[in-house]
Amino acid sequence: MNPHHKSLSKGSKFMGFLAGSTLLLSTLMMMPMEASAATIAGQTDSSASGTSQTVQNISTESIQAHASVNDLGRPSTPGTINNTTIPVGSTWDDTSGNPIQAHGGGILKQGGWYYWVGQDMSNNSSDTTAINLYKSKDLLNWEFVSTILSSTTNPGYTTDSTPGLIDPTTDEYDIERPKLLYNKSTGEYVLWAHWEDGRDYDASHLLVAESSSVSGHYTILHNFRPGAGQIVGDGPDPTYTGTDGNYGYSSRDFNVYEDPSTGDAYLISAENSSTMRLYKLTDNYTNVDWQDSYPLLSGDRREAPAMIKVDGVYYLISSLQSGWDPNQAMYTYTTNINNPNSWAPLQPLGNNTTFYSQPTDILEVNSASRNPQYIYMGDRNDPNALGSSTYVWLPLNIDSTTHTMSMSYTPWWSLASANGLGRPGVPSAPIKNGIDINGFILPNVSLVSQGKPVEGQDNVVPGHPLSYIDDGNYFEAGDPVTADTWSPNTQYYEQNKVPWSVTIDLQQVYDLSRVDLSWKQFNGSESYYDYTIEGSNNDSDWTLLADETQNKTVGFTSDMLQGKYRYVKLTVTGVFNSHNGSSTASWENGLLEMQVYANNLPQPITPLPVPSTPEGTYTTDQTITLSDPVKGARIYYTTDGTDPTNKSTPYTGPITLSRGDASTNNILLKAVACAPGMEFSGVTMQDYTLVDPNNIVSVLSPTEFAVTAAEGTAGLPTTLKAVNAAGNTIDNAPVAWNTSGLTFNPYTQVSVTGTMAGGYQVNATVDVVNADTIYFIHGQAGSDDSFFDAAKALLGNQLMNTVPDQAYDGNWGYTGTIGTDIGYKYSGPGIYGSGWWAYANKSIDYTLHLGPGNYTLISGYQEWWGATRSMTFSATDPSGNVLASVSFTTNSNTTATQEKIQFTLDQSEDVNVSVSKTGAPNNGSDAVMAWLAAEETPLTTAAT
Repeated sequence: MNPHHKSLSKGSKFMGFLAGSTLLLSTLMMMPMEASAATIAGQTDSSASGTSQTVQNISTESIQAHASVNDLGRPSTPGTINNTTIPVGSTWDDTSGNPIQAHGGGILKQGGWYYWVGQDMSNNSSDTTAINLYKSKDLLNWEFVSTILSSTTNPGYTTDSTPGLIDPTTDEYDIERPKLLYNKSTGEYVLWAHWEDGRDYDASHLLVAESSSVSGHYTILHNFRPGAGQIVGDGPDPTYTGTDGNYGYSSRDFNVYEDPSTGDAYLISAENSSTMRLYKLTDNYTNVDWQDSYPLLSGDRREAPAMIKVDGVYYLISSLQSGWDPNQAMYTYTTNINNPNSWAPLQPLGNNTTFYSQPTDILEVNSASRNPQYIYMGDRNDPNALGSSTYVWLPLNIDSTTHTMSMSYTPWWSLASANGLGRPGVPSAPIKNGIDINGFILPNVSLVSQGKPVEGQDNVVPGHPLSYIDDGNYFEAGDPVTADTWSPNTQYYEQNKVPWSVTIDLQQVYDLSRVDLSWKQFNGSESYYDYTIEGSNNDSDWTLLADETQNKTVGFTSDMLQGKYRYVKLTVTGVFNSHNGSSTASWENGLLEMQVYANNLPQPITPLPVPSTPEGTYTTDQTITLSDPVKGARIYYTTDGTDPTNKSTPYTGPITLSRGDASTNNILLKAVACAPGMEFSGVTMQDYTLVDPNNIVSVLSPTEFAVTAAEGTAGLPTTLKAVNAAGNTIDNAPVAWNTSGLTFNPYTQVSVTGTMAGGYQVNATVDVVNADTIYFIHGQAGSDDSFFDAAKALLGNQLMNTVPDQAYDGNWGYTGTIGTDIGYKYSGPGIYGSGWWAYANKSIDYTLHLGPGNYTLISGYQEWWGATRSMTFSATDPSGNVLASVSFTTNSNTTATQEKIQFTLDQSEDVNVSVSKTGAPNNGSDAVMAWLAAEETPLTTAAT
């Protein structure tokens, strides 16, 4: 992305996009879940069921999915003032019920408070003109304090002598990604921000302001490029008033970090489109030591830095520069921040789009036990409505032994400590379906899909198999390790069309919680995927769990699920370029990872009830018995399509399914079971169709046939050869055709629908000819042409040609040479979809041997290339005398047109039929023709 283009440069702050849920649950999130594997599995050996017991007091709720979205501890409707969890990617309201506007921001812990500064984007503009301040005691509920920097608080223009906010040339400004420090030595709060002149990203300044109180007036101290006036730096600065060309180092996305062990502070900035730069701040934190700065991650195109120090090691997270669209975050580390050569190679963090986010900061908090915890802070921007952009804060695991970072997606979380400030605090209120994992309250779920069998079309694109969908790898590959979205080494399942489906067999029934999808993206052509998620317990009858057929989110999507199922199916219905809405289904079409999570239940799930008769179509009434592998399990069922509960009909004996007086009766049998000490089972669903044995279920007769125009409807067959529901072949099964509104014009194809016994619908194609047709020739159709075959079946030997087309054999055929005179064109099915085209200044010629009679020749045309053609259709005798001709024009609107000529022969003749270009040679487009027909009426003899 060109950082000097205004709209694109706004994209360079990126503010990420949806990323998928983690392939590998970090140690932080996974260890207790593994301990629950037996419970979440929900299956029990029937031999362990013990004696039969009566199941009592079974609640309806226990049959349903374990938790809904709002049950998971996430905030309820907008306007609430008491959040209980961090809403990941959802609207986050402040204590007054307004969406928090603190984008690109950072957090300062000071005096028992968290202070959050960030951009106010409520004007939905990429030019941010205000910085807001919020405060909180618990990280959950944020009180708006004030707008601490804007043209209202600081109305002055910036000059060389008096730094200010507003550019005097543009009368505009843009401030982004603010960060706040507190200097213990001076007692001052120091605010840093990225500043632009409101036009583009050419200025690339740092802005520094200072205040004696966190919410007080901030005086602007500097608006500058580091080293301006001293070094050439990174290209022209339109605000620079000097003439020496020493513009200094550019600075765009940046962050500041105070080392808690030394008090030293640092600034890391995206210097240009390829390199970042690290500076040490001066002791008062109000300037940078640019002379001792050094380039960082040169050539890796990184931005959006965030730093933390853990056990003497500095860790740095950053994103790739990819505009507004999400990409793979990476991290590096060093044990010596003063050594520019000590940084480790980049490693991936999160999934290929960092869970639809771009990093803004890393926050360290203390649990109730005073153990440090780390929180990744990211922005999830909506480019179409920036004011509605949200935040992605996630637990961040840092392993000091291996120097690795890991981060998993979760739709919500909270701290086990009420305030997280390192004081004992008051434990947070219990959260439904939440579990304490290393000091974080997280959804009590487990990843249950990884490594399970995947059903679908494998190896559609060689090297991108189905197995990649749940292999635990959702990272973007790179060369070397730069998360290049165009790298051929990324492991993802690739398709080349829509729709497509894949099904994961979880191998047992689980109480589903959510599905996370990490979609393949290509930078510059990012796409969104439309899709559905369905669940099944038999891999044939499906229940819709999530409908995302109107999805517009790129990169990563996560859907909450409900219900107990074994099979989970993803069906992709569309893939569209988010920049222009065009379909990319043939090339950018694939999935890095599909992750299915299930609720950890307090008891195992009762096995599914088993019907005695498989679902299907039957011609007699059926008696169904239900059983369950666990002795003593109580079964409930419905036959009206509704989901069964403990209020439904208890199963006490065989169920009779009857057709009654109806021709067809569809019965959907659903059943659940519950055994003592176990959760309710999933729903067994069986679809039974009871039909009259005389109902037609298939047709054996050809469904393309010909009629003459004079016959029309009367020429349609009244019976067809068919098969009934009992499996018997019926030679003359009645059919009633619906011909309302249809016309039967010569040399056209008409679609018609017929109804047979039991309501069976048969669709047929009717090919229309005239009763006196003696030739029907379809240009180069070869020996396989359905229109010709139907006409031949109707007209028999009256149709003189026995094949659709041929070279002249002394009786009839084309006389030109293929490859020099004529060529064949196929653009689609039907008699107008293919035919001949003439080479330059050549014609399409046939010779027909005709006896004495009155003749009508008809030819058919479609414009296959969108050209305008002037042509002549003519017939001549062996001496070259013109028997008849007509001139006409076709154009791009010509899809099915006919031309006709008529003449009389008193004796047998070899008639030359020609379609040629009208006009001078080398002028205009040459001739085309789809088909040719000849009709004959006999000569009349005068009375003597």
